[in-house]
Amino acid sequence: MEMTNTMKRSDPSEETPVRTRPRSFDEYLREVEKGMGDWSIVANPPEIEMTHTTSTSRLIDHGDRVEGGTGSDVEIDGMLDLAALKGWTKIRFEGPDNFVKRASAKAIERGFDLYDQQVDSSVPPVPDPLPSPEPEDATPDAEVPGTDADPHLD
Repeated sequence: MEMTNTMKRSDPSEETPVRTRPRSFDEYLREVEKGMGDWSIVANPPEIEMTHTTSTSRLIDHGDRVEGGTGSDVEIDGMLDLAALKGWTKIRFEGPDNFVKRASAKAIERGFDLYDQQVDSSVPPVPDPLPSPEPEDATPDAEVPGTDADPHLD
């Protein structure tokens, strides 16, 4: 069974980006071809299949969601590039925990909002407590002025 890593707009009923007129599939395809330079693109309406030119990464844009096969960083970056081209601002990831955590952290770094997902990296780490000062060494290293006796001899 193939593992699928998915990104989709959090709520399809949300307002879509304001446009003077809706984009056709062909207009969107041209934007994808222009904006996804490192990907080989094959249109199979209503889907767009993409294979990265220098890796085994692949994506399938289904319109309302984007699927990847490996969950690699290259795929995550590609997913986020597509989300930006689509005008999505709030997204969610589905798949193995490791993929969701990495993809969510990258999405936050790139300014996307996440729907109903807790990401460790979005919460500032608690700083380590300051170390306690070390007690001063009370053993004299040299003779103390004003004494004639050596403190180490008795």
